[in-house]
Amino acid sequence: MGHALGIAMMFTNDMIRMLKSSPIPQQWWFYWWRCQASAYIVRPNRRTLVAIEHARNLTLSVADRHALSSGSWVSVYMRRGDKAKERPLMLTDPQPFLDLATRMLNSYPGKVSPRILLATEDVDVHRYFITQSVVPVYSTNVTRFPANTSYSPMDHAQRIGPHVEFINALLSLELSFSGNGFVMAMTAAAMLDPFVNGTDDLATLQGLT
Repeated sequence: MGHALGIAMMFTNDMIRMLKSSPIPQQWWFYWWRCQASAYIVRPNRRTLVAIEHARNLTLSVADRHALSSGSWVSVYMRRGDKAKERPLMLTDPQPFLDLATRMLNSYPGKVSPRILLATEDVDVHRYFITQSVVPVYSTNVTRFPANTSYSPMDHAQRIGPHVEFINALLSLELSFSGNGFVMAMTAAAMLDPFVNGTDDLATLQGLT
């Protein structure tokens, strides 16, 4: 999202006064800004909700939308982003994610429909799940990243349009958290650096509702 100094220039006087009176150290103001931006992103207005619904109709068949209408599945969320450079093993060997999702399904027979909702823009991860899963795998029909580590998120945004990528990402998040359970990867990005001493440990999260 840019350098800390670049973001700081966007602060209004009201924001600066508020931050100065807060316990947040000035070197963390950048991360506060990123948290605020993230909060607004996940609170879409009516226009954005309409765009998400339009994307759902474009990227999911009528049969898939009907199958997913029950809200019963386990989601696997594997955003491509910069992982081809930062965490390539996640993309070249997604077996741990498939194994965990399968174990979650097997742990709740009769309570969770035996199917996986895969949210990913990576073509290899998508192919792996489709060919290796023992249960049906559903996913949106979006334009995916090619198997090319030099192909960046900015390249992808220019290819399909930044607004399309943004709406697709929101749709993926909505679908992922609409099922009974989820499996996802989270790395300690720059926003978390002050709290994790600059480490970039990979954590796999799971939950069931």
